[in-house]
Amino acid sequence: GILVNYQTTIGGLSTDFLGQLDIQASTFGVYFFNGVQLVQLSEVTVTDVRSSDWYRLTFQIVPDTISQTSVAFQASVEGITDPSISVQINTSVSSNLWGTDSGLSGLYANRSRSYFSFWRIDEAS
Repeated sequence: GILVNYQTTIGGLSTDFLGQLDIQASTFGVYFFNGVQLVQLSEVTVTDVRSSDWYRLTFQIVPDTISQTSVAFQASVEGITDPSISVQINTSVSSNLWGTDSGLSGLYANRSRSYFSFWRIDEAS
């Protein structure tokens, strides 16, 4: 998965947003980690995913610069090994949840067999 907006709260807990493909559950979703558990923001079933296949994950975050009340998320997964897999999720959260970005983004894996071949961040100007 892709982890963004990692922050440490006053109580010492960390919060972040996550775009994740779960091979075992056959799901792709956008989640908020509130310091204790993952909260599902949007999730879809993705059929025919396999642990031996390669996937391209993208996660785009766009704050509403006009009203400054929300942050939009667009997450997608595309199959590289199997190009028939293509899923996109659009959701948003209140800008109060987004908070000040600590500058820490990264890759997320909750199982020991995860491979990453490329990582790129494009920042809007």
